[in-house]
Amino acid sequence: MLLYYLQWYLMNSIFAFYFFYLFIANPNDYMLDKGYDYYEALGYSNIMEGIMAEAEKSGTADSIREELAEFKRQSQMKAISIIGVFFGAFVYLKTVYDANPDAF
Repeated sequence: MLLYYLQWYLMNSIFAFYFFYLFIANPNDYMLDKGYDYYEALGYSNIMEGIMAEAEKSGTADSIREELAEFKRQSQMKAISIIGVFFGAFVYLKTVYDANPDAF
């Protein structure tokens, strides 16, 4: 019985340390993973569908819908701006290289 308890305690300690390390390493990814697992356990196909269904149950669907639309718009603007910056840097470097290839 004591051996069983020690094995159980050791395994729980290892799992606790592992999950704590995951949380410390990247808290955002840890919480997203927990959110995905939670909504998947409830039977939803993705986290956005789960959030909307839970919001409809609680009666806050309109405000959540607006927040999700704003989040999506901001994410798209960030992605477009990053692509634009890299494209602009590429064009700049290409023109500098074409002007004087020996400088590189």
